[in-house]
Amino acid sequence: STQNRSRHGRPKNLSGLAQRHIQRLCWGNRRLSAASIAAEVDGVGSQHVSAQTIRRTLHQIGLHSCRPRRKPILKMMHKKAYKQFAEDKQTKDMDYWNHVLWSDETNINLFGSDGVKCVWQQLGEEYKDNCVLPTVKHGGGSVMVWGCMSAAGTGELQFIEGTINANTY
Repeated sequence: STQNRSRHGRPKNLSGLAQRHIQRLCWGNRRLSAASIAAEVDGVGSQHVSAQTIRRTLHQIGLHSCRPRRKPILKMMHKKAYKQFAEDKQTKDMDYWNHVLWSDETNINLFGSDGVKCVWQQLGEEYKDNCVLPTVKHGGGSVMVWGCMSAAGTGELQFIEGTINANTY
């Protein structure tokens, strides 16, 4: 049969043109809120569009609202210098890499984490054992460790007491 089948749910409120307009607005400025996009779309079209419709449309094209990652601002000269450094090192032979030592240090918390924590809960579950983040009075403490690696293998893991200065390093 060539007849249209009955569909479930209400027909879509937005036309394809309106959906593309929403997508262009979002790609143009990633920091626009759904409410401000809805206000701009209302000015263009003749029908009212809610912020939830905007969110749903953006979810359908794979865009989700989340916290932006933080990173230092890089000027064009920094980007060029990074690129030049990478291009210079790309042509180095194995003898050069045999004389390179990579090292880093990190702080490991003994109890808990410094990061942001979220928990899914229902009403009235605020104090259930699996919905509570346990804490200790003294902060839990932390350990600073330093490690290195080279073409020859990995070095010993060093535990550092106090702060790292030039002499300790």
